Amino acid sequence: MFERKRASSGPNRNTLLLVGVCVAIFLFYALFFSGDPVRHNESHTSKPEGQGKPKSKVEADPEEIEEDANKEKTIDWSGGTHIQLYNGVDMPLLGLGTAALSKPHPIISYAVQHGYTLLDSASDTGPWYHTESIIGQIFADYELVRADYFITTKLHPQDFGYEPALESFKKSLENLKTDYVDLYLLHYPGCSESLCKESPAGTWKEAWKALEKIYHDKKARAIGVSNFSLDQIKQLLKFTKVKPHVVQNWFDPLHQDWDTVNYCRSHNIAYQAYSPLGTQHRKTPNPVLTHPTIVAIAEKHGRTPAQVVLRWMVQEGIPTIPRTNSNNHLKENSEIIHFALPRSDMQKIRDFKP
Repeated sequence: MFERKRASSGPNRNTLLLVGVCVAIFLFYALFFSGDPVRHNESHTSKPEGQGKPKSKVEADPEEIEEDANKEKTIDWSGGTHIQLYNGVDMPLLGLGTAALSKPHPIISYAVQHGYTLLDSASDTGPWYHTESIIGQIFADYELVRADYFITTKLHPQDFGYEPALESFKKSLENLKTDYVDLYLLHYPGCSESLCKESPAGTWKEAWKALEKIYHDKKARAIGVSNFSLDQIKQLLKFTKVKPHVVQNWFDPLHQDWDTVNYCRSHNIAYQAYSPLGTQHRKTPNPVLTHPTIVAIAEKHGRTPAQVVLRWMVQEGIPTIPRTNSNNHLKENSEIIHFALPRSDMQKIRDFKP
């Protein structure tokens, strides 16, 4: 009787232990999980080679875009694998340019299966590209997760003018089989004899107003210009309501346009380089890839000259979109994340004179 009465008068050891464990768990969750959880961006994770088909469909809603200029994010130029635009959108530092590919379908297919997430295309109105429909078909065939990829396309100057620009963009979405693009650019500031078959209905300034509408309608996560001179960029900033997020121009070790780069950075605009490997010089042998300094640096690090140039770009914080018709070169280009150049080598390339 005594023992039973004593047992009922208070909690035993097991009960006290259980209560203690519950309190500890409660305190742990209160301490470590209060407030907003840390969000991890899965799109930054490189895809392993030979990865199977993802499950989701091509279409996906673009993420919410911060449009308040007073809250714009300062771009980090220190390199890495991505750069964050001033509106918070992440853009890969390395992508695939798809202009003038001899066999675009197999190259683009190989790229998306081997870790490339940025694909740069342009309207079918102009020459050189004609890859929008191919990209759209590849996304459909492989059932790729649209949100895992960064797609850029461009408005051809022949389609300048407010309404023509909106109509051209609609066609680009249809070709790409998507309901938005990550980056939409004015491809050139105007027409040339070799570029346009007919005169545009309007100006690049009218076309920019169309890009602003596309951006506000969340059909493009970022907008910008390509092949614009520094003076033209300054003109744009005088009247635009939405500051360009990206300026895409030719930049390589023998064509270093630091005046434009630095101006863009002073206005928190990302500068993206096309033709980084010397193809714009149209010379044989390629003056960039055969430059004695670049060759020597490549030999010292056991890398190719192309890898050295691209690594230099990335470490300078300049996103770049080299094109290639070779699977081997495509793979080599993607391996620049596995090494870094010392400051002395970086400076040697920076000191190049055209």
